[in-house]
Amino acid sequence: MPRKHHSSLKNKILSEWQSTNKLSVILCSLISLAAGVYCAVASNGFAAYAVLCLPDGAPPVFFLPFLWILGFLLLGVAVGSVLSLSEKCFLYHKRRGLLFSLITFALALLWSPVFFGLGFFFLGVLIICSAVVLTLFSVFEFFAARMIAGITMLFFWFWLLFMLYLNLAVLFLN
Repeated sequence: MPRKHHSSLKNKILSEWQSTNKLSVILCSLISLAAGVYCAVASNGFAAYAVLCLPDGAPPVFFLPFLWILGFLLLGVAVGSVLSLSEKCFLYHKRRGLLFSLITFALALLWSPVFFGLGFFFLGVLIICSAVVLTLFSVFEFFAARMIAGITMLFFWFWLLFMLYLNLAVLFLN
């Protein structure tokens, strides 16, 4: 019985991906990625990260850009796949999920200059906490609209939880 469920879940995800407008996913991913890279570079985040006291499990500074890219790509893929939904029955969840994601995106862009540029670690933690909560709302709305977007957003949520761990540790260690 579990094998059949696994197969139907896989088929649902494949079916959703086939009906997804790939251009929408690519454009949203590129916009999200470009904004994230600009924010990281403009706030001198990687240089600031290198001089902080870091907790166990913190990635080395050379790995940070890859984590940054991964997070913003996950957000872009989730948003892009929901944007391509045209069924009216999912409109409510689509709009709510996109609203939560847009606010999360704005918070993610705000976080780097606040945390690294200004060195306001406590405010950075509050921003990440807000993003974690809003992303969880997005996960539920995206799952209701399109499973593939919900799964992608769930991975983004886990990414944010790791960032929250790092933020809290930096707050207490520095």
